[in-house]
Amino acid sequence: MSKTFARLLATIPATSLLYLLSFVGTAQAAPTVKNCSVQSIQYDEGPRLFIICTDGTQFYSFLNGSAGSCQSRSLDTIKIWESMLMSIFLSGKHASLTYEPAGAACGVNALYAVTAAQ
Repeated sequence: MSKTFARLLATIPATSLLYLLSFVGTAQAAPTVKNCSVQSIQYDEGPRLFIICTDGTQFYSFLNGSAGSCQSRSLDTIKIWESMLMSIFLSGKHASLTYEPAGAACGVNALYAVTAAQ
């Protein structure tokens, strides 16, 4: 077995665990999933990760301590999501975004998880 393949196999459980842990402590609202063709990935003054899909839908991921009533994430999680989204964007694939829809608690679409769509 090649070293690259062995490293890939070693990262799969960690990635799955990160996905599952991203749901810990989430708000009571039922999460929604959207298949997104990513148009833009950036940071704004929040500080937060700001994603725009080609259909104009916007999503945010807030850094711990900056979210107010919105669900926040660690800096490491935000960096991983940014890397995943950039890879998806550059490959021309779609992202599957799990999020809490904008509502009274958080006025924007707050991300719970990011995965590559099949």
